[in-house]
Amino acid sequence: MIGVTTAPRSWHKRSGPASDKRQDELRQKAPERNQKLPPDALRCAIRFVHDNLDSKLKWDEMAAALGLDPFTFGRRFKLGTE
Repeated sequence: MIGVTTAPRSWHKRSGPASDKRQDELRQKAPERNQKLPPDALRCAIRFVHDNLDSKLKWDEMAAALGLDPFTFGRRFKLGTE
């Protein structure tokens, strides 16, 4: 490639006690949050399923009924029903 230079690899790597401490901080696990659907939201989802058994259920519609995006609803629904 013309006109592109890269710094030596050693320039990018940080070393020393300060960077080791920072790396340890980054490796620490984030505090766990309860990601399950709350019981009332789970009941609402189940009610939605029962009310719409005669039609084709769509994930997006279930999520919208709870006011969540489909990805968040799916993740939280799975955790709440395991």
